[in-house]
Amino acid sequence: MACSGPDAPAPSKLAETKNFIQHVVPPRSEAPPGPSPFRNPNKEPPPPRSEPQLPPGELAATLERAEAARKVNDDLETSLALRPCANKLPQSVRCEGELAVALVKMPRHRYETEYYLKQAIAGDDPALTAEYYRRLGDALSLKGMYTEAVTAYERTITRIAKPTGADYNQLAVALQGLPTRVAEAADALGKAYALEPTRHEWLRDQAILLGQLPDKIAQSIALFEQFKTTTTTPDLIADTDRRLGELQAQLAALPAPSTPPAPAKRPKRPAR
Repeated sequence: MACSGPDAPAPSKLAETKNFIQHVVPPRSEAPPGPSPFRNPNKEPPPPRSEPQLPPGELAATLERAEAARKVNDDLETSLALRPCANKLPQSVRCEGELAVALVKMPRHRYETEYYLKQAIAGDDPALTAEYYRRLGDALSLKGMYTEAVTAYERTITRIAKPTGADYNQLAVALQGLPTRVAEAADALGKAYALEPTRHEWLRDQAILLGQLPDKIAQSIALFEQFKTTTTTPDLIADTDRRLGELQAQLAALPAPSTPPAPAKRPKRPAR
């Protein structure tokens, strides 16, 4: 008689098998992820300013280090030196302006450059020099930010005891980037030429701008006639004559100014 062993256990389903290796799954967080510390300066601006500004002594040393690098045209070293004081509370206008001027010459920093340009021109500091604002205006013009560039050049002029014709010409160039401010550009060129009357090209530029304004055509013609007396270059004389012919035709085509009717006479009262 054969010996029999204990009965075999009943087969169980795989789902009923106890797993002795327990994997702990962490609960899913409902909080949104924080901002990434990694930003592409060509596609994203810096985060909102929140960190405290450097102590006064450390800030002054940082600006001196950056100034030394700027004077030898080391834009990379300038930008690295200014990072610790940029986008901090309170704002250092000079720090962010100088950083923007350095970044505008460097590739792949589009949004970061525009951010610091806007931040720098939005603030002001009486201690900032005309030379600082001239550099900032040049950087703004390079980025096509002409409204802000005009502000920078205006601050340049107000910080100079005796502005030069070149200062007003620089302002006029920025104003020409704004179609609604052509008259202001012409006025700035007039001031430039008055200060340096040998720069006859500014007289010609002013005449060209005034010729774009229907109510200034007569003044434009007078300036072109004046410019003709300052040059002997055949090409310039021919171009001036052509422009004068066009402007005189435009002036003749303008409607004559209407004369207001004479006020009606009051009837005399009969004598009593």
